[in-house]
Amino acid sequence: MPIIYQFDGRIIKMFYNDHAPLHFHAIYGEYELVVGILPITIIVGKAPNRVRSIILE
Repeated sequence: MPIIYQFDGRIIKMFYNDHAPLHFHAIYGEYELVVGILPITIIVGKAPNRVRSIILE
């Protein structure tokens, strides 16, 4: 899975031609989230509010 962003412990990955809905995978520390793009929403995964806000910024 190609990394499209990596900074300060945050990693954003996206598969080309992956299943719908359009989304990216976000990893921060021990947490991994699948985040939908339209609208921006967490599809899969749980994380504390602080981690979610860092990923969604």
